[in-house]
Amino acid sequence: MKLFLVGFDNTLKIVKKFIMKHYADIQFGMYSTMLDVRELTEQIRYAEKEYDGILFTCASSAKRLLAAYGTDKIEDAAIYSIGPKTTECLKKQGILKVLEAEESTYEKLAKLCVQTG
Repeated sequence: MKLFLVGFDNTLKIVKKFIMKHYADIQFGMYSTMLDVRELTEQIRYAEKEYDGILFTCASSAKRLLAAYGTDKIEDAAIYSIGPKTTECLKKQGILKVLEAEESTYEKLAKLCVQTG
């Protein structure tokens, strides 16, 4: 399974480390908050075609990423949310098919990805 993580740099390191500890067969790509809009657009275009899922770990990163890229282009990848606030943000941006972790923890988000992926 290949996953693309969206969130703040430090958070992504924690999520990746946790998921890899329990699910070693997963490959990752990451959205860095340091990218400019052109680099971001290229990464997301690649992610939606090459990854099985895109994980959103916070509402603010989801809002920033989708404002730069748009939601109408995200069609193929599964969309995972860490919790209700992030899910609400995604839905307000027009992404209606969101898989939400049963609890707002990295562990539950990782478990959801592996169970549905």
